[in-house]
Amino acid sequence: MIETTKIKSGHHSSIGAYVFDVRSKKVGLGFAPTLIALIVASVIFVTKYYFESDLIILSLIIISFLFVLTRNITIIQFCLVFLPFNTSTAAFGNSVMLYCLLFSLLYTILKYGVFSISKVHLDFSFWLMLFLVLISVKNIVVYTSFRDLTFMISIIMIGIIIKNNIRYNTLVNEFIPYGIVIIAFGILQLFTGNGVGIRYAGNALKTQLSGTYEPNYYSLYLNTFLAVILFSKASMKFFFKAFLIIISSLLVLLVRSNTGILTLLSIYTIKILSDFSNKDQTKLIKLLSVLVFGMIGLLVVPDIGISIINNSRLVQTILGFLNTGDVNTFTTGRAGIWSQYFQSFNQQSLIDKLFGSSLTIFRDKYGIIAYTHNFWVDVLVETGIIGFVFYFVSLVIIYYRYFKNKRKELSQFFGLAILLIFILYSLTLSLYSERTTWTMAILLLYQSRRKTSHNMMHV
Repeated sequence: MIETTKIKSGHHSSIGAYVFDVRSKKVGLGFAPTLIALIVASVIFVTKYYFESDLIILSLIIISFLFVLTRNITIIQFCLVFLPFNTSTAAFGNSVMLYCLLFSLLYTILKYGVFSISKVHLDFSFWLMLFLVLISVKNIVVYTSFRDLTFMISIIMIGIIIKNNIRYNTLVNEFIPYGIVIIAFGILQLFTGNGVGIRYAGNALKTQLSGTYEPNYYSLYLNTFLAVILFSKASMKFFFKAFLIIISSLLVLLVRSNTGILTLLSIYTIKILSDFSNKDQTKLIKLLSVLVFGMIGLLVVPDIGISIINNSRLVQTILGFLNTGDVNTFTTGRAGIWSQYFQSFNQQSLIDKLFGSSLTIFRDKYGIIAYTHNFWVDVLVETGIIGFVFYFVSLVIIYYRYFKNKRKELSQFFGLAILLIFILYSLTLSLYSERTTWTMAILLLYQSRRKTSHNMMHV
């Protein structure tokens, strides 16, 4: 694990000031985070497919939180291991993530004081959050819809928790339990057959892994974790890192998501380009060795290997588009859905165009059955033109600050990979209420605010 050394003199002598020495030890993973990750994956798997129980889920949250209180896992690890289940597993009718955030917020207040909540940066991200809260209140008053306010409060809580608890050079440690959860859940599905469906790939039916929530979102979770592992500059044991890279990549392929596979290829392309640009031949050779080893593994395991190699859905989609020139073919029908939303949006009153309306009310009013499958359409409908501009400018500022501030652990190429992940998935998925993308944006935001001249963080 990353070693911390307490400073006892100088102007950094305040209680709780630590220096993080990333050169002393390789990044490891303690027994407790691994155990919690495996327990969470197993218990939620059982409750999802065999024995549904809200009390078991709530007990799981409490037991996991006890590990935080005994300092065996961090509060961010606690939040992240439940993050992939925020829309698929409920406890007493609400998202399981809300309970995790309430526990985490209470922990943060008790540890850092009530004023830790009020420490805000009056930048564009703050005004975006304020605007979205006002939009949520408007939806309550006009449409009696509480969904938006509940969600936005959860995002604000995530921001407070990350701001007060994130440590310098620990992002990999925070995310490894998250990766173990999503990998373990996928492996359980493969072994039991639960959550494994059928879909057309080319002209044949192929098995498809659904993951923790829904196939496309599951590939988003996997690709996000893969980017963290590939681009972190923190030192890791080679075989452990290789295992995480190979298994997460294979699971993305088994999901059979066109967006997931395109994103996977893009991440590897950026990684290879980053190693070339940094003239880091050792890392490049290691990465290529991992990829070759993974391909050999596909041949050794015929059932999985043949299934993945025969996956021609993406190729058939591209060929279909080239033959017909129909955008709907390439977007698997999504372009027609977007067009329907845009046409209905233009029929709204001026005030609804500017400030948006409830997405549920919007669909009912104009008789739209299909979901948007597009983040930007969601934002336009939910928050209007003003909210759309707020979102776009805020994202630009977050990534601009990140790229401007050079990190020691997280390379500039990591920011590029995360940005690319968001761009690709935002065009095909409704990410407006997806906490994983919000969490990554908040993490990048607070990483970009750290000073590069001091490798320390006052607690």
